Amino acid sequence: MTNAQLIELMNKNNLSREDLASLSGKSVRQVYSWTSGLFSVPRSVALLVLALDEGLIYPAWVVSAIQKINRP
Repeated sequence: MTNAQLIELMNKNNLSREDLASLSGKSVRQVYSWTSGLFSVPRSVALLVLALDEGLIYPAWVVSAIQKINRP
């Protein structure tokens, strides 16, 4: 996925850089590096954004899953 495709899907789904950072478990700085084209979009993030776009998963589910994973 290119940075332009990522930005397009983020805009289409009303995802801010902060939202994507939270959903992907990455920093806002990393998201900026992908959207600016400094670094390639990781496959896991591309899959996450595509799944959100296609309605296969929902942001609330992702947040809940992250919380479960991060529990000690």
